[in-house]
Amino acid sequence: MWIWSAMYVCVCVCVCVCVCVCVCVCVCVCVRERERERERERD
Repeated sequence: MWIWSAMYVCVCVCVCVCVCVCVCVCVCVCVRERERERERERD
C-alpha cells in the first residue's frame, strides 16, 4: 500500500497473526521524493 504526501513517499507492510485474536504489526518506510528523483538521474 502506497501513501503519497507532499515530500515523502511511504510504503507500508503489515503482517497479521491470528490465534483466537488477530494481532497486526505494520512497518513503514518513507523516502524523500527528491532523493528518489536523484536516483533516477544516476541511471
